[in-house]
Amino acid sequence: MENKGAGPLRVPGFGDIPLEEELPISRRFAHGIKEWKQVPAITQRERTMVAVMNELTDRPNWDMDIFNQYTVDRWRDEILGSTPCMSEKAWEWCVAELRDKGAYLKDNGYFRVLDTGSCVCKSDTLVSQGLCAKFRSGLESVLAQHEGHRQDGVYTYVDPSLYPLVWGKSPVLTQVARQGDVVSSPKSAEERAPEHADKRVGSERVQERMSSGRHEPWHYAFQEEEYESKQAYFWSYNFQWLPSEVEFTKSASTDVRLTSYVNGLSPTHTSLYESLEKIISLSIEPWNDCLIKGQTEWEEPGTRLPNGWAPPGNSRKQRGRVPCRIITYGVEWENEAPEWTPLFETGRRSRLKTYLDKLADVEAIKQEKPPKDADKRTKMEYKLRLKEAQRRLSGLSDMEGLEPLPEPTPDQWIKAKEYLERPEPGLGAPIVLPEGWEQNARLLLSQKIRRLLQYKHPEPGSAFSYDQWKHGTHGGRAVVDMVTDRPINPNATPLRTPHEPYTVCLQDEFQCQGLQVITRIQGVSLSPENPEYAGSTWELAGQKNEHIVAIAILAYDVHNVTKSHMSFRQETEVGEGFFHYGPYLYQDKQNRNRYKEPAHRIYKWGEVEAISEVFGFDPYQMCGDHHDFALPMLDIGKVALPQGRLLTFPNIMESRREPFRLEDPTQPGHHRWVTLMLVDPNYRICSTRNVPPQQADWKEKDGEGKGNERCFRKEEAEDHRREMEKERAWMQYARYDRMGTFFFC
Repeated sequence: MENKGAGPLRVPGFGDIPLEEELPISRRFAHGIKEWKQVPAITQRERTMVAVMNELTDRPNWDMDIFNQYTVDRWRDEILGSTPCMSEKAWEWCVAELRDKGAYLKDNGYFRVLDTGSCVCKSDTLVSQGLCAKFRSGLESVLAQHEGHRQDGVYTYVDPSLYPLVWGKSPVLTQVARQGDVVSSPKSAEERAPEHADKRVGSERVQERMSSGRHEPWHYAFQEEEYESKQAYFWSYNFQWLPSEVEFTKSASTDVRLTSYVNGLSPTHTSLYESLEKIISLSIEPWNDCLIKGQTEWEEPGTRLPNGWAPPGNSRKQRGRVPCRIITYGVEWENEAPEWTPLFETGRRSRLKTYLDKLADVEAIKQEKPPKDADKRTKMEYKLRLKEAQRRLSGLSDMEGLEPLPEPTPDQWIKAKEYLERPEPGLGAPIVLPEGWEQNARLLLSQKIRRLLQYKHPEPGSAFSYDQWKHGTHGGRAVVDMVTDRPINPNATPLRTPHEPYTVCLQDEFQCQGLQVITRIQGVSLSPENPEYAGSTWELAGQKNEHIVAIAILAYDVHNVTKSHMSFRQETEVGEGFFHYGPYLYQDKQNRNRYKEPAHRIYKWGEVEAISEVFGFDPYQMCGDHHDFALPMLDIGKVALPQGRLLTFPNIMESRREPFRLEDPTQPGHHRWVTLMLVDPNYRICSTRNVPPQQADWKEKDGEGKGNERCFRKEEAEDHRREMEKERAWMQYARYDRMGTFFFC
């Protein structure tokens, strides 16, 4: 899907290459439309750890202070005193990791944050303030020419959704020269982009349902659509963003130059083009450190059950760039009930005695079985007596297989008293028992077990050390191993989830063909009359047509506003087939014996509440009987975007801008940024090398626009943008529908 010599344009949607053509996933990078789930799920403690490290690395001189023990001790007291879910072991791990991050920053000018499988790279030094000033100065004439498109408080000054490739309408130069430059003559090389049949056959119905006002409406919007039709909503059959061509200028270097125009930015802005080239160049190494390679192993099919589909066992590798620090597939419990506590269950003892008596009755009747030559009446009376005895026994089936309970010994009564006198959680003083407590020993013990029984948040360093994690030798070992005895698939032993590190080097791997980059320049302007920005919705960049695999964002002009942040979240696998709670769900519920269950399953809400807390989910939403179409998405955290900061991240997780306001409410302020979107370089898609500028006003300035039917007027371009925004909303809803919901109980 690229041009390796002179000849016709060969990219998706042209000639014999279908619009939806995709390379095998192992031969390209992953994107978030349907090719990423975080496996294993990230614990709440690990997310707390990366949040703390990200916050500390925003402090001035952190990379030096982390080696100052006095400062480290002061930070420790501050963090442990104010951060739930932080612990001594977690802090020690963070200090070791921060020291390594400081060394990496010194060598590379950036480092990873929120690195939980996926990651964000951040830098305050790669892009100089001088480059920001040059970029800001070069953009002044662009801002002066127009106010830009404003949506949800954000102005878009250079917008890839204006004048995109319009299938069936846009002019396309379909012949390329040997070096890939556009053949500017003869004129016959210019043709209309081909039309494509729209496979989203129910789009009007989907749009109507999306506008219904229902809470979390994505499932409702697509409930009448077939699977193949839903898949079609990942694509656009009408539009495609147009990337610019980027050429490497030196071997084994990230230096680049733009060889085709930026859509929406006239090539006459030479200073801006020079600045963009430098920003792209500086983004390449951080992209190398965050891009996610596609893998095949994670798409293991589920197992068909009588009442639906069960999630698969986990035989997949960790797919992200950074291995998990804490891996667990169950919950460790503190203060499990002592083994002698059943001796005080008087009701159980009485019930067991009754069961044994009735079992003896059944056995005695069986011994009285009449001989074969007995008369019919005798045989019938025997069968009726045996059937009635068995019926009485069946009501006590929960006693089957239990050993007789002896009366508690004096020593066990002493243990019971000591247990009941233990301090309550969070209190230091022992409990004073009332007179005659022995009469209510069973009830008091049950209540005490319920209060003392607690789950533990898993700690880093429990299953493997920091050095093993750092050097990739931890082998995916878990604090609580994955289930291996499961009714879902009893013959399959789930494997661990090892992490296999890999490197990406765009400047070497794609030195010859170069890169394709989509540019968007935006900003928020505030005033005393409009002092607050409300933030954005969650976004995944592009549709499948654009094949966007990584993003870079630079805050080049920030003035008189409070701190701005980008938040991130990612789809996470939360099926019960991964956890020890899973097999319990598929046991015969009618034959479950509560007396054979562990104490936490009797006195707590199974493992659901505990697992929800360990991973930071709402237990109510994790239960399939109660959820309200809650998506299996996990918030990763947020990263500040101050003046001059460059962020890069893979396009496998959603992002959004958080609210901010004027710092001095009496003066105006603004926050402006440029976004660079990297097209998967394993592809070539139609670009501005192939599509001449479509702005009629640009052409009119050159005396060419009037009467040129292949240029679009501003009003028509605005209509195209509105249609693109609608289609991208369809894509997001189709993604959410495909994700399904929690499948846990």
